[in-house]
Amino acid sequence: MQYWAVLFADLLLLLLLVLSLLFAGRSRGGQTRKEQLGTEGYQEMGRKGGLSTTDESGGERAEREGIPIDESKFKTKS
Repeated sequence: MQYWAVLFADLLLLLLLVLSLLFAGRSRGGQTRKEQLGTEGYQEMGRKGGLSTTDESGGERAEREGIPIDESKFKTKS
């Protein structure tokens, strides 16, 4: 009986470790992308993404509505 309790506790700890690594990597990925593009590029990408709908992409909608999107800011800074 005690064996199953220890096994369950170990599995639970392993699950928590995996989840914490997944969530830590996810938030870090966005931060890394922001560092690569710079603040202006990251904001431009957000503006374009915010315009997207299920029917059309953000770029298509921006073009249709005459909203300027400066894609040169998307370039990764080396």
